[in-house]
Amino acid sequence: MGNQETSESPQGLEGVRILESGRFFAGPLVGTLLGDMGAEVIRYEEPGIGDPLRRGYPPLIGGKVGPYFLWSARNKKSITLDLRKPKGQELFKDLVRVSDVVTENFTPGTMAQWGLDYEQLRKVNPEIIMLSVSAYGATGPYSDRPGIDHIIQAASGLMSVTGEPDGPPTFNGVAIADYVGGFTNTYAVLTALYYKLKTGRGQWIDSALFDAATFLLEHKVLHYTALGEMAWRQGSRGLPLSRAYPAKDGEIFIVGSFAMRTSILLGVIGREEFLDDPRFPKDRFTPFDRDFLEEIDAAVAAWTLSHAIDEIEQILIPLGIMCAPVNDVAAVVDHPQYRARGNLVEVEHPEVGTLRFQGTAPKLSLTPGRVKRAAPLLGEHNRYVYCALLGHTEAEMEAWAKEGVI
Repeated sequence: MGNQETSESPQGLEGVRILESGRFFAGPLVGTLLGDMGAEVIRYEEPGIGDPLRRGYPPLIGGKVGPYFLWSARNKKSITLDLRKPKGQELFKDLVRVSDVVTENFTPGTMAQWGLDYEQLRKVNPEIIMLSVSAYGATGPYSDRPGIDHIIQAASGLMSVTGEPDGPPTFNGVAIADYVGGFTNTYAVLTALYYKLKTGRGQWIDSALFDAATFLLEHKVLHYTALGEMAWRQGSRGLPLSRAYPAKDGEIFIVGSFAMRTSILLGVIGREEFLDDPRFPKDRFTPFDRDFLEEIDAAVAAWTLSHAIDEIEQILIPLGIMCAPVNDVAAVVDHPQYRARGNLVEVEHPEVGTLRFQGTAPKLSLTPGRVKRAAPLLGEHNRYVYCALLGHTEAEMEAWAKEGVI
């Protein structure tokens, strides 16, 4: 079924309002994902400063705005508010009254210091859902420890299984702990929204990046607890004979594992004698001897190095052997499948002009996600939120601005 998106298509989360007070990655990613699906996302930012990502992760686009902010803050509305001031806390509670979800990723205890923790907010709106994101969660001996993605990758065990077998632990090429935390938090919020729809009851979501990252260890925890086996770093190898190999014009990842595909691959490269070697596993569940596996890999690499990537694909894919070039970002942006799926979207930003970046991934036939607006200017929606939504006057707004509340 093709993507039926039109500018008039309804979106699944229209009518849901999210009050976002998060910064950086894992917290705001929830608003990004739900905003793409139609939720109204109102993000609070400090007056005169804004989210650090507005000026973070240079080079800045157009010398003005950080690229991550431009990508992650699309579809959102920006208001300025100082939560350290009593009037700021009062206005925040006013917004909670008309919201479905509050998200925050301050250090545990920060919202409580401002009188804005879940126990206080539920008094204002008993149906409110509050998502609190932190490095280690609100309970346990590490709850007061700060942490960013790099730290969580290390502490969770992810870094120990990433990198070359004989090399040091390696940081993942993207902020994987933040992102899996963001996706985990998104499904938690959707679950809470569904429960609220059935019961009218809100709830608090205590989310730890540490928990989300350790979940990515998948079967490795079971292997250790049941068998005492430790996972080892595999580099670019996913399974035996499944790894990135050098070609004439780049690198190509080939999945040559499992009995039938292995036999076909070794036949293609003219090295069937490996199949008769006594070290070759008798069944698919017997592990390869690592030295023997390196010999086979070297033979496959010698063959791939004598061919271009297109040639290798034309030979292997018809034989049922999966393979793909190891694309860089430039190749992905120009990839025909990437374009055909509508993954590259274009929006206009008042400060930096035309932007092109990754849009929504899932394709819903009736309620598709879409990027309707570029990232907001700092405080761009103050008038809409404080006057139109909450019913205050512009004179009140001017007074608050003089006091530094907004």
